[in-house]
Amino acid sequence: MSDSQNTNPAQQGCSVDWSWLEGRKIAGVWNDLNSLVITFEDGLVFKIQAANYKGDAFLMFNPYKDPAK
Repeated sequence: MSDSQNTNPAQQGCSVDWSWLEGRKIAGVWNDLNSLVITFEDGLVFKIQAANYKGDAFLMFNPYKDPAK
């Protein structure tokens, strides 16, 4: 049995296809205690935020899928 099969499903999170970020060039990065913001040369702004929900830590991604689709 693999580790992923032994893990509580509530702790596994979700699977996301990040391939749409491949090849983009970073123009700038900014961060504070709760977020990381990456601006790409094509104008896309990608924000990652740390948060707490019902006592559990998690990450939020905006956008989480290709905005061109």
